[in-house]
Amino acid sequence: MRLLFTALIMSFLCTCVSAQIPFLPLSPFTTTEITIATTKIELSYGRPSMRGRKIFGGLETWDVVWRGGANRNPRLVMSEDFYLGDTRVKAGSYTLFSRPNPEEWTVYLYDETDQYGVPPNWEEDKILASVKVKPETLSRPLETLRYSFEEISNDHFTLALEWETSRVLIPFRLTTKELMSQKISKTLSGPNSNDYSNAALYALRDSKDYEQSVAWFDKAIELDDKPSYWEHLFRAQALEKLGRFQDAAKAASFALELAEKINSDYGVTESKALLARIK
Repeated sequence: MRLLFTALIMSFLCTCVSAQIPFLPLSPFTTTEITIATTKIELSYGRPSMRGRKIFGGLETWDVVWRGGANRNPRLVMSEDFYLGDTRVKAGSYTLFSRPNPEEWTVYLYDETDQYGVPPNWEEDKILASVKVKPETLSRPLETLRYSFEEISNDHFTLALEWETSRVLIPFRLTTKELMSQKISKTLSGPNSNDYSNAALYALRDSKDYEQSVAWFDKAIELDDKPSYWEHLFRAQALEKLGRFQDAAKAASFALELAEKINSDYGVTESKALLARIK
């Protein structure tokens, strides 16, 4: 019993002491971020160093899948859809793996993140895209692994992987033209439902232009993808101010129905109060 107690005390003391001494990782973890056009891009990876070792064809065997860093696998986060090579990939978080070869590297985008090392059970259906690239030779060895964003345009960027004497350029294409076309078309087509609703609320509450408020609420409701109780409720309030009580009651009744469907206490209470005033 005394030995067990002593062991527990020593364990506690060791834990307390070690907690005050910082751990110094040999391969620091880093995150690099960039926004290109409308796409936010983030790459997180561990940065191992050569430390006198032969890397490719040595520590990292040729023609074997490599995690492209140290410790946790490299994680690529893209805020918009994109292309690796010719394959379109949805916005999201992915792991970058590669298969080094003296003549040609294969780079994989793998649908799994926050793991350590290449999965022991490599699943082909998790490979969302892959691309083959020719390696280049650096003029002088690079001690520590580095990724960087290069050849940047609104529609394209290259992710450069450099270590030892190898330099690999991984091509990505962005969906900027498609996104911009959608945004431009939407904006130039005129105000949306929210714009009309906000204008209608101002006309109701501030400028007291109730006719205009009803007209703008009508336009907002026309543009809605699905009906919203509060637009019908505030439209009913404007109709009440105009003395159009029958129309106001109809609008308030519909608002009450919608509010009850989504369990909105405010919507139910206000709709019932308005109906009570005008009946």
